[in-house]
Amino acid sequence: MANLAAANVMHRKTRTAVSVFAVAMEVAMVMLMVGMANGTLGDIAERLQNVGADVLLQPPDASLILGATSAVMPVKFVDLIKEIPGIERTREIGILRAIGASQSKVVQLVVAESALICLAGVVVGMGLAVAGRFYLPQSFPTLTVTLTREWAAIAGALGLLGGLLGSFYPAFKAARMDPIQALNFE
Repeated sequence: MANLAAANVMHRKTRTAVSVFAVAMEVAMVMLMVGMANGTLGDIAERLQNVGADVLLQPPDASLILGATSAVMPVKFVDLIKEIPGIERTREIGILRAIGASQSKVVQLVVAESALICLAGVVVGMGLAVAGRFYLPQSFPTLTVTLTREWAAIAGALGLLGGLLGSFYPAFKAARMDPIQALNFE
């Protein structure tokens, strides 16, 4: 079953790449936002310790997290997210069910594919965060980015858990399909 999940991930290259990129961006954004917040707060604390007093001026609605406190997701991406991986392979799942795959095997297959995609996304995201940690201060010399192992672990766990939890509904929906109707699906 693990080989089938890996083969399905490699067979659908575009879907896999988009999914890996989405998880990678989530992980990288969590790590970089926390890193910038920790770096900025650490930098402010260091300045306050080294200089007897410091006056910081900022606009009334400004945030230390550089305005990243809210993110609006475009409607296009919401529509893409709503596409359920299990339903796009209705015929394939129908064949599996017709040749005797149990509902639990179908669930395992979909969740295993999601796990592979999420693991790849976490690795890529952590790489993007480390790259951002070195390249952001070059563009913005006063910006301090501090990445920690704790937040790397938290971001990785968020990427994995989010993807796995998100795969359970499509997996159960795909497993409950009638094999005859799935084979007739076009």
